[in-house]
Amino acid sequence: MTRHTSQCEQAQAAYVEWTKQNFQHCQACHGNGSDGRPSDPSVGMFDPEPCDHCLGEGRCPRCGHLHGEEWEGMQCESCIWNWDDPRTHSPYQECWCGYDEMEKELEKEEELGRAFLDLLYDENADREQDYAFGDYLFDAEREKRYFGW
Repeated sequence: MTRHTSQCEQAQAAYVEWTKQNFQHCQACHGNGSDGRPSDPSVGMFDPEPCDHCLGEGRCPRCGHLHGEEWEGMQCESCIWNWDDPRTHSPYQECWCGYDEMEKELEKEEELGRAFLDLLYDENADREQDYAFGDYLFDAEREKRYFGW
């Protein structure tokens, strides 16, 4: 079970309150007008792409007002939402509270996999030939070179 931090719980509560006032907001982008992902994660540049569900159709992400397809996210005359002013966006934040737990689970699975390979190597140390392991042709010598064992 994921335990949320107090900061995360406050952010979730603020978003719930915001959604009560802005119930017609875009569900896809949470009323922010963008997908929220970096445009080029390899260099860490954050230039979010406009949301196809609201801005792509000329709608305000916050109130759903239809402006027309030419509207590019300038200030909404209905609710003052503005692409360039994050204060008008929703308080939605991604929750990363369970991330550490997932990392630990992945590490455990990786250790189990290594332990299993170690057992295979120990049992077949004197063998030189390849042998089948399920649908996978297991080459012990190649695996030793690859993993450095």
